[in-house]
Amino acid sequence: MIIKTNAIVLNIRPFSESSHIVNWLTDAHGRITTIIKGAQRPRNIFLGQYDLFYTCELLFYLRLFQGLHIVKECFPLKHRAAFRTYWPGTACASYFSGLAAKTAPLYAPQKHLYALLETALDFFAGQVDEADIVSYGRDGQPVRPSFKRATGQGCPALPGSTSSNTHLQTGLFWFELKLLGSLGYAPRLDACLQCHQPMSTSGAGVSADGRRVPISFSAARGGVICGKCAGQGRETSGRIAPDSFALLKFWQAARNIHAIRNVVCSERQLKDVGAILGSFLQHHLESENTGREAAFSILRQWRGTSFNQERFSP
Repeated sequence: MIIKTNAIVLNIRPFSESSHIVNWLTDAHGRITTIIKGAQRPRNIFLGQYDLFYTCELLFYLRLFQGLHIVKECFPLKHRAAFRTYWPGTACASYFSGLAAKTAPLYAPQKHLYALLETALDFFAGQVDEADIVSYGRDGQPVRPSFKRATGQGCPALPGSTSSNTHLQTGLFWFELKLLGSLGYAPRLDACLQCHQPMSTSGAGVSADGRRVPISFSAARGGVICGKCAGQGRETSGRIAPDSFALLKFWQAARNIHAIRNVVCSERQLKDVGAILGSFLQHHLESENTGREAAFSILRQWRGTSFNQERFSP
């Protein structure tokens, strides 16, 4: 059976002396693995038709549970050429594509994950068009606007690409939160995990001995613990500053990536939020943070700051 679908290149590796094995995330068939025969020969029909982070129109022979699918034709829809020269965006794209590949099951259509990854790659490349922005409805599912810009051209680089590496980092946090939400692993930030009382932005309470106790976050339990309940259980939790907690709540509730455009974060806030999300991802998705730490390291060096990405600990 011949299948036609749109797909994003997740990774490429050589196979024999002339072929490539390519992992794709498709909009209709989930994650698939294909073989492109003759891809490494000097003259082949696939030359320049696919590369890392491309969005392509893919035509392949479906061999369900019988080995690698064979690619018949491939045509690039989005090249995202900025990744060839802009290393901070490339590092973010590499990490988030790897995270999507890890969480996407084989042959299980996940249109929300495909839409999220495509928007993330556009954002990291600084090629986001307003018509291509994914928004999220009240049910948490992605909704694409139906309008098109009169010019049909992408807007200039958002404050998430070459203009500001800080917005690259906050954008990455937003995409991580939306990915967790689409998988059903969203951290609970609206109420205390222990007493179930709604959480205010301040969240601080008074302990039994009269000390003021700040909000705590438990990666193992998947949410926040208010100041009054902090320290009553035996679970491991770490403190979170009220302003960092407010940022987490804001980004989790934001339905559109443009919500980060007017947010200016301090290095401490970036450190707090990054550490919390890193610990949460590692605990619930069993995700190694090597790619994440590499992306943040490149962002730090590019910005020329001394921001330290540390593991979240009590």
